[in-house]
Amino acid sequence: MSLLFGDKGKNTILFLIDSTWPCSRSILLHSPNIQRLEKVSFTHTKVSSFTFKQQPKEYCLSTMESTLCVLELLTEHKLEDLDRKSLDGFLLPFEKMVEYQLSCE
Repeated sequence: MSLLFGDKGKNTILFLIDSTWPCSRSILLHSPNIQRLEKVSFTHTKVSSFTFKQQPKEYCLSTMESTLCVLELLTEHKLEDLDRKSLDGFLLPFEKMVEYQLSCE
């Protein structure tokens, strides 16, 4: 995984848009406030566990999965100091939710 940031000398605040893919895309394209913000992107090799909904592309992740990727990358680049145990358990509520949704089908 890799993460791209601007000026490393400044404090960085990350905003994550948590909505459906079409709604997120619309927010990104049509919000003048968001348009003025610097964008951060990352690459990964993970496959989404959000199996009861179809992702628009193979590389797409849910908000929770994306958040974990960002936290892992921030820790890897020494911008955060999160222990591996915390990161390993981060998706447990998400995984339980997916499990429950699948059991309801």
